Amino acid sequence: MFMKCLNRNTLKLIALITMLLDHIGYLFFPNIILFRIIGRLSFPIFAFFVSEGYKYTKSKKKYLLTMICFALLSQPIFMLTINNHMLNILFTFSFAIVLLMFIDNFSKDKVLYSIYILLIVIILITLTIMNAIDYGIFGVLLVILFNKIKNIIIKYVFATICLCLLLTYSFIYQLYSILSIFLLLLYNGEKGNLNLKYLFYAFYPLHLFILFVIKLLL
Repeated sequence: MFMKCLNRNTLKLIALITMLLDHIGYLFFPNIILFRIIGRLSFPIFAFFVSEGYKYTKSKKKYLLTMICFALLSQPIFMLTINNHMLNILFTFSFAIVLLMFIDNFSKDKVLYSIYILLIVIILITLTIMNAIDYGIFGVLLVILFNKIKNIIIKYVFATICLCLLLTYSFIYQLYSILSIFLLLLYNGEKGNLNLKYLFYAFYPLHLFILFVIKLLL
């Protein structure tokens, strides 16, 4: 039995800090793999809370629009700082939200549902093959799994499988992302005392900008 001692804010702060360390390692200490290993914890935690945010938001359209706006805002600095040809992680989450909305809203119309899902999957596979979207189709699939699988054990088993599949798309130390599943098992379902909602949106482009400035100064 796991002691559920981590609230939402704590887990998100862990994700932010590990992401920051990952990017610091990528930009300034490429030979120190420990930075990248620690950074593997961030994505699954973010993916989990994107699925939770979608589940509990009062307006799914507003939730999607907010994600897309911050994705667009972040893209120029992401291209300058991290990767000049790839869509940033917020686009991955935006695709996941779009796919969840189609699954929820068009499942009754089987023909339309099948067409939409097929088109989205084709787009995602194409972007993955082109290495044009961060974490590719496996990143999108992880959000879907977190949202749609209700049984905790089955959910995390499939999430682990999905993270292992990321090895075929990413790098060998992506395997360490599985450790984040153990952190999610400690989630107690509570929000935390502070309202940090928009911090988590703003931190992404802000930390990229600061790292870019530091990179220019060095």
